Amino acid sequence: MLKTKKAFTIIEIMMSMVFLSVMMILIGYTIIRFMNIYNKGISIKNVNETADLIIGDMQDSIASGSYVKCAIKYKNYDNMRLLASDSETCKKLLNNDPSEEITGGAICTGRVSYVWNYGASLQKAQEDPNYNRYLFRYKDQAGNPKNIRMARINDLSGIYCTDNITGITASVNPNAVPALYKVNSNELSTKNSVIELIEDNDKMLALHSLSVTSSAYSQETHQSLYEIEFVLGTFRDKLILTEDAQCRTLRQAYDGDKKADGTIDESTRATEQDINHCAINKFNFAMRGLKGKGKW
Repeated sequence: MLKTKKAFTIIEIMMSMVFLSVMMILIGYTIIRFMNIYNKGISIKNVNETADLIIGDMQDSIASGSYVKCAIKYKNYDNMRLLASDSETCKKLLNNDPSEEITGGAICTGRVSYVWNYGASLQKAQEDPNYNRYLFRYKDQAGNPKNIRMARINDLSGIYCTDNITGITASVNPNAVPALYKVNSNELSTKNSVIELIEDNDKMLALHSLSVTSSAYSQETHQSLYEIEFVLGTFRDKLILTEDAQCRTLRQAYDGDKKADGTIDESTRATEQDINHCAINKFNFAMRGLKGKGKW
C-alpha cells in the first residue's frame, strides 16, 4: 500500500512569502517613521537648548552693560551700517532688496558685543566659497578660516557697532577686540578670541532673523525696556519660512520655488528626510537696560 507524503503546495508557499513580505514592509515603514519622528525631536530640542543659552547670555550682558546699540552688516559695504536715528529699524527679513543684502549684524552692550551671520548667508558661502569674504570669521587651530554662526566677543568700546570694523587688527592680547572681518584670512583673529553661542557642529543651527526694540524709557533710572525677538532654526535656509517661523511643507519642498524665468530653482527642492531634520522657532524676551540707540 502506497503512503501519501504531506507537504506545502506552491500556492501555500507563495501565500506565506507574500504575507512575510507585507509584514517586513510594514515593520520597515514603522522603523523609518519612528526614526523620522526621533530626528525631528532631536532638532527641536537642539533649537530650544541653544535659544535658552542665547537668551541667558544676552540678559546677563545687557543687565551689566552701559548701553545697547546695534549695527547691520550689508554685503555691499565693508563696514557696519549704523542707525541714523532711534526711529529707524534694523529688523532683518529675508525678503530684503538684493542690492541691500544683509549678511549679519551686531549688538553692543559696552561690555561685550554679539556678532552673527544669518543662515541665508552661511548657505550661500557653502555654495560659493568666494562669498566667505563678506562674513564674520575667525581662524581655527589649524589656521583655516571658519564662519561664525553667533558669537560673544570682548568689545568694551563697542567697535562692532561703529563703521570702522575693517580697521581692527588681530592681537595676541586675549582682552583685545578681535578682527573678525578681513578679506585676507591670515589677518583674522583666532578661535580663542570668541565665545560661540551657536557652534559650527552637527546641530547645524543658525539665526534667520533678529530684532530688538527699545521702549518705555525712564528719565529717573535712565533705562529702557528692550524687547528682543529672534528666529533660530536648522541651517538649510531654503527649507525655512522665516516670517512664519516654520519649515516648508513636504509639497513645497518637492515642488521648489520658481526663478524669474519660470524654471525651478533646484536649490529650493528637498526630500522628506531634509524636512524631517528641519526645525525652527521664534523666541522673544524682554528686560531692562541702560539707554542706547537702536531699534531693530
